[in-house]
Amino acid sequence: MTAAFKIARRELRSLFYSPIAWVLLIVFVIQVSTLYIENLSRVLHVMFAGYERPVTFLIFSMPKHGLFANVVNALMFYVPLLTMGLISRERQNGSIRLLMSSPVTLVQMVLGKYLAMLVYLLLFVVFLLLLMVSTGVMAEQLDYPRVLSGILGIYLLAATYAAVGLFMSSLTNHQMVAAIGTIALLASLSFIGSVGQRVPVVEEVAYWLSIEGRTEYLLTGLIASKDVLYFLSIVTLFLVFTFLKLAAGRRPEGITMHAVRYSAVFGIVVLFGYVTSLPSLTVYADTTQNQQMTLTPASIEALEGFEGTLDMTVLVNALELDARQFLPARRKRMYRRVFEDHERELGRINVQYRYYYAESDNERLHAANPGKSDAELAREYAEQQRMDFGEFLSLADVHESYGLERQQNDNVYLLEWQGQTSVLGNFRDINYFPEEAEVSAAVKRLIAGPRTIAYVTGHGERRAFRRGSADHRAIITREVERDALVNHGFDVIELALNRRVPEVVDILVLAAPVEPLSETALTHLRAYIAAGRDLLILGEPGSQDTMNEIVADLGITFPAGSFREAREGFPEDMVFAALTSHAVGMGFAQPEQLENYPVVLPGVGPLHHDEGGSFAVKPLLTAMEGRAKLAVALERSVSDRDQRIVVVGDADFMSAATLGLPEPGKSKSNNEAFLHQLFSYLSHEEYPIDTLRPPPLDTRIAIDLKQVDYLKLVLHGVIPGALLLGGGGLLLHRRRR
Repeated sequence: MTAAFKIARRELRSLFYSPIAWVLLIVFVIQVSTLYIENLSRVLHVMFAGYERPVTFLIFSMPKHGLFANVVNALMFYVPLLTMGLISRERQNGSIRLLMSSPVTLVQMVLGKYLAMLVYLLLFVVFLLLLMVSTGVMAEQLDYPRVLSGILGIYLLAATYAAVGLFMSSLTNHQMVAAIGTIALLASLSFIGSVGQRVPVVEEVAYWLSIEGRTEYLLTGLIASKDVLYFLSIVTLFLVFTFLKLAAGRRPEGITMHAVRYSAVFGIVVLFGYVTSLPSLTVYADTTQNQQMTLTPASIEALEGFEGTLDMTVLVNALELDARQFLPARRKRMYRRVFEDHERELGRINVQYRYYYAESDNERLHAANPGKSDAELAREYAEQQRMDFGEFLSLADVHESYGLERQQNDNVYLLEWQGQTSVLGNFRDINYFPEEAEVSAAVKRLIAGPRTIAYVTGHGERRAFRRGSADHRAIITREVERDALVNHGFDVIELALNRRVPEVVDILVLAAPVEPLSETALTHLRAYIAAGRDLLILGEPGSQDTMNEIVADLGITFPAGSFREAREGFPEDMVFAALTSHAVGMGFAQPEQLENYPVVLPGVGPLHHDEGGSFAVKPLLTAMEGRAKLAVALERSVSDRDQRIVVVGDADFMSAATLGLPEPGKSKSNNEAFLHQLFSYLSHEEYPIDTLRPPPLDTRIAIDLKQVDYLKLVLHGVIPGALLLGGGGLLLHRRRR
């Protein structure tokens, strides 16, 4: 290795005695400094607006806009310019013959030149570390391990680029050709993941070879052994390729023998990389504060009891606009984003994709193809994507085989395990794909089964499936709405009380009946309550007589009239209720949320409750500083059951027309969060799965815009100026010698 170090020292001396090394270093410092100052200014604006956001994430780790993501994009142009002359320069001036005839072995030469590049690239790392330290001085509790993980990812990527550049430099006498060839090869490594997506073996190899997205986890603070080993494997591959290329000049052999050697090396490296990327052999280290890149404890608990293999069928409607997300070239990336975190806990998930065609809401598709049937459009889609239309299913086939009539002809994931099935959908919002809460709930349904909500019908109640503005479909049963309870472990049915409530029902909902209940209905309702089963009762002003008959045995009374609250710009009957200390203790909110996130009740009647009854009464929502109770929880033990009943003086707080209404001066209401916690309470904390994380710690930074200007002067002026003087002085010194 002594010879390799000597070659590395010689190469570094040659590199720093040329302008290119200094120019690239100065340009890198200026470019990265500019990005850093922009992100720092963004953090200050966020703080000025009153938001608490993680400084580490906003400055360094944020996808697309973070400092690290931009550095990764820039490396593809910096590194090829650095490596282009490593061997091609030796070829060009003829010194390669002297080097190869010296006692130095080819392995030592290759390692020495590569080691020189690793040392130079450490200068980039040093500057990034300087930015980390300066941020740590200004910020409270900066997430240092997360930043270091990102810097590790950048260095591994740069080292990989350097190995590719070294190989390309060995192929030509022209430095610029080597640089362009390196950029082209790196671009090929980025796009190769979309090659051969219809051939299983080729698909796996191509995806493993793809360098695109390999730093994604590292930049955000998650170190995965398969990513680190990928970079080390690619480095090894191209270093060996470089050795083989140089060795071929010493011993002329036929092209067949060369091809065999290259193929053997390629096969060994790919096999090693593929095996070490298997879920069962992958090790993860989450370096972030509060374990931001790992499933929450609630999700991990929800997956307890899972054994065996999870099978997943992805049903893709080819006529949906978002079907492009499931094209063969995008499948692996989609899967990694949505399911890989759960795969760490569950093991490898067996996935198959089935395409079908059904009428969609893609209006542009039908406008651009007037008169064409769904089958004709799907056939054209299959031809464009070079897919076999004969394998496409019709909507009738999907309904018959999978029973997904309620999924609105969307793209869905059907999970199967030990004879149980669970449906997971995509959503009509900016994130589109399911996230941790939805995936965890879908898997837990397989293990523990769903919890069934039954809406009572027959008396003019609010409905769970009807599309009316006063009904509850948006938050209860609308599959494409992320917060709908059917996406969080619940099944929903509607039933009449003309018979006993089935045992399958876990939570009965009586939502503001307009008409009085019959004696039969009251008998069945009282039998349900007497059995210690859980219940949600929602009233409305104007129906107090009906409601009082329903709650007569609960010690609750709906007084006449409605509660009013004067808020400028809002109707008088719209009340912004406050969560109580009881609600906080029951997990409905954090103490700091009491002032910031009200629950909007558009037309609500106050509640009275008797003292000393069989139920323990806990107020959940109040107004007038606690003097008016608007929602209460009732608890008692009946036989072996802990019964929970919630009574609310308003049914419209769950309606589509109300959800999301803001309080004056606040960003939003707390209705959706309150509803989720309400049904969590009624389901005895089974669903929804609470995937909220503790608030970030690094939310404050002690610097103002004037000080940013001083920092900009240092980063844009002092440091580049020092490098310019140092580099210029060294070059002048060399010329004088």
